[in-house]
Amino acid sequence: MNSDLNFPEVYIHVGIPKTASTTLQNTFFSALPNVNYLGPEPESETPDFLKRIFLRSPRNYSQEKVVQLLKDNFTEEQPLIISNEAYAGLPVPLATHQFNNRKLMIGRMKDLFPEAKILIVIRNQIKFLQSFFPQMLMSSNHYIPLKGVSFKKYIDLNIKLAQEGMYNILEGIDYGKLIDDFQTQFDEVEVVVFEEMVTDLKKFIKGRLSDWMGLDKRWVEDYYKADRQNIRHRSRAAVFLERQVVGVLNKLEKWGNPHKKLPLSFRQQFMAQLHSGINKINFFKIDTEFEDAQLAFIQDYFAKSNVNVAHLLNKDLSQWGYP
Repeated sequence: MNSDLNFPEVYIHVGIPKTASTTLQNTFFSALPNVNYLGPEPESETPDFLKRIFLRSPRNYSQEKVVQLLKDNFTEEQPLIISNEAYAGLPVPLATHQFNNRKLMIGRMKDLFPEAKILIVIRNQIKFLQSFFPQMLMSSNHYIPLKGVSFKKYIDLNIKLAQEGMYNILEGIDYGKLIDDFQTQFDEVEVVVFEEMVTDLKKFIKGRLSDWMGLDKRWVEDYYKADRQNIRHRSRAAVFLERQVVGVLNKLEKWGNPHKKLPLSFRQQFMAQLHSGINKINFFKIDTEFEDAQLAFIQDYFAKSNVNVAHLLNKDLSQWGYP
């Protein structure tokens, strides 16, 4: 069942998480003029249903409603950029009832945008897990609080799920399966190595990403906002403090939406100063070290798939420490 949408180009960026998704969204996708951008931009007035169009349960999903909302909120004369790392369908402990059946989400994408171009960014699975766990501690809005759950317990749980054949975070970041799921439905799937991309993010955006999107590199220079960076903390005390401050800001939004009262630049400057101060907190550092047995299991779990991905990309992933 294909829709009657007629955007000249559709680009769908699906993450995965912890691969500079927020940075790409804040510094580039949302800054481009003359395009329709559909992503988790807090200042956007786009209906929430559209921001999470592929994350609805079958009971709450309506393609007809999605098509009508897209037509009502965007112009089909301009390209459409969709970016949401949740569309990778990783199993994470979310506080909201978010649907994450990857293959069904991909089917919805295919029905709506059969000619879409897909962008996937992969990252060394070991480094990903070490980076993703602290993010899940930022649980004020999105994640179930992992109180009393150590990194070791979290990894042990997912290893146990993998051994029992149940969906788990390791299967979610099996890049062979992830890429194959999208390539089965779409002709153009661009796979980028995070470690290669971040060596010079501006060069990547002006070069490979702009080429893939068919953008003029000189034109891109005017809209890349390099100063908008996404910052995460690795101290439980820092995470706790930021959670409290952001929680207060969220409550203020509900009471009066300060975005409409204060310039966005003021809020950005405030948050930059907050991050700078919080980053000086070093006690209660979050431990994300693997035990030897855990590391051995993970190395073995991903070895064959990563070899296949390396052949697909014609790159030596071992240079970045991939299992």
